[in-house]
Amino acid sequence: MQNNQQNPYDFFLAFKKNLPKIKQEIIADVLVVETRNFTRKNFRDGGFTDTSFSAWKPRKKDKEPGRAILVKSGTMKRHAATPQKTAKGVNFVFPLEYEAVHNYGLKAGRGKGFDMPERKYIGESQYLNKKIEAKAKKILDKYLKP
Repeated sequence: MQNNQQNPYDFFLAFKKNLPKIKQEIIADVLVVETRNFTRKNFRDGGFTDTSFSAWKPRKKDKEPGRAILVKSGTMKRHAATPQKTAKGVNFVFPLEYEAVHNYGLKAGRGKGFDMPERKYIGESQYLNKKIEAKAKKILDKYLKP
C-alpha cells in the first residue's frame, strides 16, 4: 500500500525554497495588478470605493456633457498613480504633475488659483485591501498545495 501524503519536512523544504518567489509575487505583482485594476475601476465608476462608494463631485461648468469626469484625452486614466516595483516593494508615483491635485483636492491654476475638489481615485481602501488579500491567498494556496 502506497502512502500518498507528503512528508511535512519535504513540504517545508519546498516552501522555504519557493519563499523568495512567493514574496516577490505577492508583494510586487499582486499590488501592482490589483492597484492598477482598482484605479481603472474608479475611473469607470466616476468615484472612489473604500467601505462604500463615493462619487466624484461634478464639474461646475460642464461644457462637455457626457464626458467622464477626469477623462479628457485619457492620458491621466492610463497613467494614473503608476505602481512601480522597487527592491523594497512597490511605490506609487504620480507621473503627471496635475494627478495629485485631482486626487487630493489641492490648489490649481495660476496666480491665486482655486481649490480643486478632491476626486480621489487612488488611496487607502478596504475594498482594495480585500482584493489584494484574496489574490495573495489564491497565490499562497497554489504554492502550499501538497
